[in-house]
Amino acid sequence: MKIVKVSWIDAEHPAGEWVSRDALKSKLPVIQSVGFLVHEDKHKIVLAVSVAGDHISGEMTIPKVCVKKRRSL
Repeated sequence: MKIVKVSWIDAEHPAGEWVSRDALKSKLPVIQSVGFLVHEDKHKIVLAVSVAGDHISGEMTIPKVCVKKRRSL
């Protein structure tokens, strides 16, 4: 099973606080995630923190349209 590092653009939400319109002009955060590549299809990549046989834990699904860069480790 491959271990990969994925750089991806995340959505942003200011947690219910009031924000100025100028704050909306900031760039979206680029996240760095590392994990076991447990599934991939046309639309998404699924990483897991831990793998034990057929079971996984700490899974994260990243839409492929958000991926900026990806590399195997």
